[in-house]
Amino acid sequence: MSIAGVSCMPGVILIKRNNHVYQIQTPEGGFCLKTYTKDWYSPEPAETHGCVAHEAGAYRILEAHGLATPRVRLADETCDNPLKRPFLLLEMLPGQPLTEALQTATSRDDFEAILRSVGRYMAQMHGISFRFPGYLQHIAGPATSPNPDGWQHPIWSADVFKKLAFDTWEADSQIAHGGLVERAKHLLAVEEEALRDEYQPPKFTHGDCHAHQFFLSNATGEWKVTGVVDMEVASAGDYGADFVKLGIELAGGFAKGSDWWTPLLAGYGREPAFGPMKLRFAASAYDCDYLGPHNWPGSRASRLAHILDARDWRSLFDLSSIGLT
Repeated sequence: MSIAGVSCMPGVILIKRNNHVYQIQTPEGGFCLKTYTKDWYSPEPAETHGCVAHEAGAYRILEAHGLATPRVRLADETCDNPLKRPFLLLEMLPGQPLTEALQTATSRDDFEAILRSVGRYMAQMHGISFRFPGYLQHIAGPATSPNPDGWQHPIWSADVFKKLAFDTWEADSQIAHGGLVERAKHLLAVEEEALRDEYQPPKFTHGDCHAHQFFLSNATGEWKVTGVVDMEVASAGDYGADFVKLGIELAGGFAKGSDWWTPLLAGYGREPAFGPMKLRFAASAYDCDYLGPHNWPGSRASRLAHILDARDWRSLFDLSSIGLT
């Protein structure tokens, strides 16, 4: 904290592991310190320098386009610091996470206003486009296309998305019967061209869009997003990927009849094409256990059947028809 210009004895609480995130309280205000410790990162701390660069770069881009975003106090990509590893120090965002705001909303008007605000923010974020796909780091975005022979994230490349979709359905074939996998592959054949079109031009994509990562406040009497956190995967790529994880969690967290998608999409200003979105959901390999309290009921096979049967947003997000086995 002294490096950041804050002279005090701070209170420190570890609030998350893998990645490790610390909440720091000081007389000047609250901070979050993030280090990159996920299992799939290199055990050599120095190798996580890119995570700091990506996340800090994403916040700079949002700020440059006039969006509310966390203030970065320190972004150290080196190990030449007291932690001996790269880290990011952010000022705490005002307000509360989206999930808490929705759970404590005192009226339907508040519930809808919260979701419209998130929709507006997502529309502004997705309105930022770039020439090339890839991790975000500089204001102008990636300088070149990713190496086609190197590792690529599926939100960068429709070809990678397609390969991983087939991998997912190959695993599903062991548990999903009754022609479900064949139906999924047919959906890809029908929607592939439309999905490819949505990758161009690459747009600012959060890439790991959990519902609780949006912070909101109504301190001025109007609900507004004060920022979004956890931007280490932020990319120029397929904006629609952000609706998948967010949609899985909101559908799992809110009961039938809440109709949360209508105000969200109203704030967004348009409905994304449903066919490619349905394909993204069908290709998702997210497991119920991974999503914690925001589970979809039933087995992977029943969830896949539900997605493939969906005709519109309502039938996709109404989970009452999913079997519990």
